[in-house]
Amino acid sequence: MVNCSSALRVIVGVAMLAACSGCGTGRPATVAVTGTVTYQGRPVEGADVRFMGKSGPIATGTTDAQGRFTLRTFAAGDGAVPGEYTVLISKTEKVIDPRNPDNPYPLSRNLLPERYGNPVASGLTATVKSGEKNDFTFPLTD
Repeated sequence: MVNCSSALRVIVGVAMLAACSGCGTGRPATVAVTGTVTYQGRPVEGADVRFMGKSGPIATGTTDAQGRFTLRTFAAGDGAVPGEYTVLISKTEKVIDPRNPDNPYPLSRNLLPERYGNPVASGLTATVKSGEKNDFTFPLTD
């Protein structure tokens, strides 16, 4: 005779295993990505760096005083999913609208050539590979 309590435990256990077969982060694997951004030969501090693939998550970072960045996709410093990327780099500052100085929402002014922040015109690319050092240098010019 089958004990209903034992059978129920087995059924619940199997159901939990089936439900958890997809458990985990559900995220694609990432690899560490670092790099340097310079403009006119000098490090750029405070630039936003974005790696945009054809599909999948975007990886982002911000440059420090030496122009160095570390990318994150899901958590600080986790890098990017391996693949090919268009790289976008921008640095903006907030300015008062001269036509409306009382506007509580300041305007943004780009401090780098605008093409570097445009996915169609940036011309910057990177290929992130598993098992390799993914350290990129982006020397920006006018």
